[in-house]
Amino acid sequence: ASSLGYTQSAISHAIHSLENEFNVRLLSRCHAGVELTPTGEMLIPYIRNVANAFREFENKVADINNINCGQVRIGTFTSVAVNWLPNILNSFQQYYPNINFEIKQGNYAEIAEWILQGSIDCGFTITPSLCGLKNIILFEDRLFLIYPPDHPLASKETVYPEDLAEYPFILVNEGRAPIIRNFFEDRNIKLKIQYHVVDDYATIAMVESHLGISVCPELFFYRLPYNVSHRPIETDFRRKISISYKKNFILAPAVKQFISYVQSWARNNLTPLDANPLF
Repeated sequence: ASSLGYTQSAISHAIHSLENEFNVRLLSRCHAGVELTPTGEMLIPYIRNVANAFREFENKVADINNINCGQVRIGTFTSVAVNWLPNILNSFQQYYPNINFEIKQGNYAEIAEWILQGSIDCGFTITPSLCGLKNIILFEDRLFLIYPPDHPLASKETVYPEDLAEYPFILVNEGRAPIIRNFFEDRNIKLKIQYHVVDDYATIAMVESHLGISVCPELFFYRLPYNVSHRPIETDFRRKISISYKKNFILAPAVKQFISYVQSWARNNLTPLDANPLF
């Protein structure tokens, strides 16, 4: 109700009317809250399709009328949300002050699925991604080892992926598209995983406390308020960061403007970090 700007009673009335019209029960109401019934679970993909089709219709009308306003729903993961998005939004809104944003944060797989479901318009993803997405690669970054300053790995001139297997490891939970886990499994390297952690910053704090070592993509190290050391792992692997949207879907003018602006911003502001003396 809050999201749509209606009262709670108006939403309840609309749902009751829908259920009565089609002689189905979509929601189960109890003291704990509201959840989809089995019938609702079966019908929700079709309901999403109807909602997405109507949104495409609105987008096309807006495109015809060249409307320079609207809302952009973005999906993002932590390192982009912290290091890129504030600058992108700040500069974009200087050109398009009438465009509003809704930002949803998740892991790589969640963002890709949100785009396909139509719950966001576009998102920052990791390529390769799910089928049905159009991916525009913006940047490629390396994997970095994180370790306490006095760790034995600090004495090595070059760190190879297999070197990490000797020490307790803290693994970040990346969801159903785990870049780091797959990186080691593809190379048949068995890590000594001591901890599974959901949050990137919690992982760094645990490394700082000498609980283990870990690996994070390079973009994460633009802002690192912890006493840990970090260095690139010797490998050709790169994480490909893209701005993605649903293939063959009519995008609203505001969304098209935002995607185009992100591409331009990336070309003008992102330098390969291999050349950055800070690393």
